[in-house]
Amino acid sequence: MAKQLPATPSLEHLKKEAKHILQAYKQRNPSACQTLRHLDRYSGKTDEEILESKISLAEVQFALATEYGFKSWKALKKHVEAAAATEGEAGGGKGEHPRRAQAQQNASWQPLCEKQLEAELPIFTSSGWRDA
Repeated sequence: MAKQLPATPSLEHLKKEAKHILQAYKQRNPSACQTLRHLDRYSGKTDEEILESKISLAEVQFALATEYGFKSWKALKKHVEAAAATEGEAGGGKGEHPRRAQAQQNASWQPLCEKQLEAELPIFTSSGWRDA
């Protein structure tokens, strides 16, 4: 089952989520493996086999996108940008600065995402990374 994006997803947060997964992977934390198994080459592999391989940020982004039910990072990015544009039009259109709208969107999404990251990546806490 695919993870659900919030009603107002943030591309900035998704980028950070991918970087946190990559960081967990580099620290050999098995919590990163669940997302990485969305890559064909890791399907059916053990945590140890996944953590012994090499992976790039682009691959992590792709895995994260597929975990959210998208065909690629590009498709996820396009969806998030379209949602932000639609939200901007509904939230005041020309009168509202796009960066202000994005900042408000990020602020409302951040607490939810931090709770989700804490649950899925135990080494991440709202105060930052903790030693695993």
